[in-house]
Amino acid sequence: MSLNPTISISQITTTFEAGLSRITANVNGTLLWFESGDTLLHPVPEAFTSAFLLPAAHSQAQLTLDQPVSSTWLANASQILTLTHQWWNYSNQVPPLETTHSEAAGSPVNSTGLYFTGGVDSFYSLFYFNFPIHYLVFVQGYDVTINDKVRMAAIEQSLEQIVATLGIKKIVVRTNLRTHPAFRLVSWEQSHGGALVAIGYLLSHQLGKMVISSSYPQTVTMPWGTHHELDPLWSSERLQFIHFGDDKWRVDKLAKIADEPLVQQHLRVCWENRSPTGNCSQCEKCIRNMLVLAHLGKLAAYPVFDQSLPLRKRLDSKLLVSRHLLPAYTNLLRVGLPPDLAWSVKKLVWRSYWLSWPASVYRFMLTTIQRIF
Repeated sequence: MSLNPTISISQITTTFEAGLSRITANVNGTLLWFESGDTLLHPVPEAFTSAFLLPAAHSQAQLTLDQPVSSTWLANASQILTLTHQWWNYSNQVPPLETTHSEAAGSPVNSTGLYFTGGVDSFYSLFYFNFPIHYLVFVQGYDVTINDKVRMAAIEQSLEQIVATLGIKKIVVRTNLRTHPAFRLVSWEQSHGGALVAIGYLLSHQLGKMVISSSYPQTVTMPWGTHHELDPLWSSERLQFIHFGDDKWRVDKLAKIADEPLVQQHLRVCWENRSPTGNCSQCEKCIRNMLVLAHLGKLAAYPVFDQSLPLRKRLDSKLLVSRHLLPAYTNLLRVGLPPDLAWSVKKLVWRSYWLSWPASVYRFMLTTIQRIF
């Protein structure tokens, strides 16, 4: 009889050397680290339990930590596990962690940070969140790999220009969390919320609120790693996580910010990173945002996209898009596109539906055959 697996977090340490603040921990025998040259990071236990709560639940592993966590955090973790059990059938067993009294964390700080990628969602939050944003927080090691120095240098240059224009501050944190073997037990689509939350807790001595920008409006009920039901549950008595922007589709957000010079100069939507810096203007996400700007009549104002090839040809070169993205394209047809682009989008939607259908049938038949034999 085999024992249940364990994700064990221990030996959390803090160092500050040559202007670099660094937090490390031993997680199942492999070093996990976070570092920043912009601010002091603090070894808050909830940073580590937030990062590994869902990977542990996914693999039905016991999560252990060699120091106590906030009783408020643990109570909220129970609600998180109830929700993710409903969504993905994760284990809903609450980790047997030792807790400390809520008062031990002290009073929350009256500053607000925004997880900022330079994309539509985070730019919209920057300009339209209900309260002033004091810090833009970017994490290298999530969408941009630790070793991608050229791309990161361009991003830091953009961040510097944005915060200088707005009179706020930036914080860049680097980490190997996404590549850590214990964290990779679960897909990034489901785990990225906990990864963002971990960074927030490391900064909770200077931030009392962290804003997480919505990926989808509430009308899209698909479970996701950042979600209006999930994000607030990561909060504790010291730090509040706020999910913002879920009253709008991304096309509506971009319409609201399209005339902002900072957006025109620094918008970064590409995640496939086919070009050394900026937007590749070839991937699905780049093309989708270029479509929105074309619909708004603003594409020519965006030098961050390569417009040497007609957008219609870029659309026609795409064989299909993932089914979970199709609502974004049908929504674009709803709001209106130039006739040539509308026809190309309709063909893309049609291809995506029909070309994905045989694969679904094939998987069903293969599963059925395996069950029989």
